[in-house]
Amino acid sequence: MKKDILVNEEKTEVTLMLSLTHRVMARDPVMTITTRMAHQMLENEDFKLDKCLISDIIDNHNDNSKHDGTWKFSLVKELPATRETETVSANVKFKRSNSKKSKK
Repeated sequence: MKKDILVNEEKTEVTLMLSLTHRVMARDPVMTITTRMAHQMLENEDFKLDKCLISDIIDNHNDNSKHDGTWKFSLVKELPATRETETVSANVKFKRSNSKKSKK
């Protein structure tokens, strides 16, 4: 399997291009790559993904199968740092109930 990962210049999108090898013998592994698997591959490469823009599915089950695929995901945008918030303590009173529940 051949894997290429491309990130655009603005670092807002990532493209994954996969190519599966053709099966020659019956003992060669049968492989299927779905969008969920492509998403997991990129997360294992430490990409923080937002949503899928272009999805695909590939497999090598037979010669007529689609062996090359392209997936495009948008990257999570980093939010700007926020100011520290001040914590204010407040006096809160709770009223306790004196009722006892009997066991039956």
